[in-house]
Amino acid sequence: MVSNENESGGKIPNAESISALDQIDVEPCWDENSLALDLSLDPVLEVQDENEPWNDDPFEFPTLFPGVPGPMDLTPDAWELLSYYRDRVIPLLSPLNSAHHKSPWNHLILPTAMNVLAEKSMGVTVTATRSALLNAILATSAFHRRVSGGEYWQVTSESYQKQAEQDLLGGFQRELGSAQKRVKYKEVLMALVNLATLSVFQGEPDKLLACLLIAERYIRTKGLTKRRLSRKVRLLHHCYAYLRIINETVLLPDIVTDKGHELQSILDAPGPPSEAPLRITKWMVVPDFGLSSAKDLQLGQNDLHLEFPGRWDLTMYPEIFGIPESFVGLVSHITRLGNERDRLLNGSPADNGCTPTMRDFLLRAKLLDEHVCRWEPPSGPHHFMFCAMQKALSIFFYRRVYDVDVTTLQHSVRQVRDLLAQSQTWYTESGQRGVFPVWPAFVTACEALSPDLQEFFQTWFEQGFQQGGLASFRLAASIVRDVWGNRAQVRGKAVHWPEIMRSKKLAMVCM
Repeated sequence: MVSNENESGGKIPNAESISALDQIDVEPCWDENSLALDLSLDPVLEVQDENEPWNDDPFEFPTLFPGVPGPMDLTPDAWELLSYYRDRVIPLLSPLNSAHHKSPWNHLILPTAMNVLAEKSMGVTVTATRSALLNAILATSAFHRRVSGGEYWQVTSESYQKQAEQDLLGGFQRELGSAQKRVKYKEVLMALVNLATLSVFQGEPDKLLACLLIAERYIRTKGLTKRRLSRKVRLLHHCYAYLRIINETVLLPDIVTDKGHELQSILDAPGPPSEAPLRITKWMVVPDFGLSSAKDLQLGQNDLHLEFPGRWDLTMYPEIFGIPESFVGLVSHITRLGNERDRLLNGSPADNGCTPTMRDFLLRAKLLDEHVCRWEPPSGPHHFMFCAMQKALSIFFYRRVYDVDVTTLQHSVRQVRDLLAQSQTWYTESGQRGVFPVWPAFVTACEALSPDLQEFFQTWFEQGFQQGGLASFRLAASIVRDVWGNRAQVRGKAVHWPEIMRSKKLAMVCM
């Protein structure tokens, strides 16, 4: 994309970068009767109780980002970065969803950011949370451009990120104390989800977890108090939950944050309890992994992290990410059972009756094992990739829950290798852009023993980085090299990647 420069050397947006945004399907933001701008989001609730205000009880955000500088003027690249975000970033957020134009980023988040930028361009004062959303998106877009654009975009991304953090966690706190200004629920969630996404792009586990914990607390405080949620709110809840569940698989609970980190205060702040790490709270309830019964509306809306399997017709995982909810639910339960195994082995004391007996654990593991093996990959353009994900899910289960010997897994590792290669061949032959999801490759590569397998996954991570530009690819490559090296040093001793990550204080992020 070509841009001009002003006299001081700064970039100014050209007609192409601005006109490219005209292709985005955005609803008009004006009232035809009064011609007055109405840039607010739709009400959070459906028709029923549509005008009922959200609970105004104060929600206390801790000051998480001290020492952030004051307001920053918009750079002349802002419109160009929004166009780049639409064309290059959004497809990375849901790579298995072929209909990117129907995603919440295209239909909800990007149009809101465009409205905010239009307001700012006209000198209108915008709320801190709306400004945070815009700056988080611009920071993500600029960070992604640094792969090919160098230091300029790195510095631009850092500036927008600092402004986004200040806007959300400083200005938002001030607005809560004012009766004249209201914090809009969807705007807060959009800002938090996009700051979390930025952390994934940067490979920053601590900030990612802090953003997700803030989002969970806010959802439980403000969102789940209503009987029926709108479609847009449910979209945002799914975006948060997917990031949380997938990253809980690699953000091990005892190494997720440095106690001296500036974001640690979020974990100590007063508020509703967080479900971190994911646990099993009802051992006597037999989980419906077969999805034979339907969830009611309240359970479907409130079961953010999919602890209670069941068929929910309003699920949005296929629509947003192209992934069945059944797969995400199995990931959630393997993570929960793995965390329970760690507690049993460590001799952790019982808490509120949640700690299982060995019988409880083995019965749950056997039931989960059956459904992991029976999960059927969807047909369609990503069939080979879904087959690879199913095999990786099996590897993740046997390693995380049963801790089987790594040599036992080598056949499955080779199957994943072959399926990933087949999927890339299919994408190339069909003229489609290749898909490189980090998670299945990471959990599989950690178990690779032979040099040919290790070489394949190292190449795969580098190809994923070159195509997607996400730091998590190189972070994954670095961690698996540590795992391989450690395993080679303790030849003959059974060790697995969670233990190595704990011993070296390593943390991973996934999209």
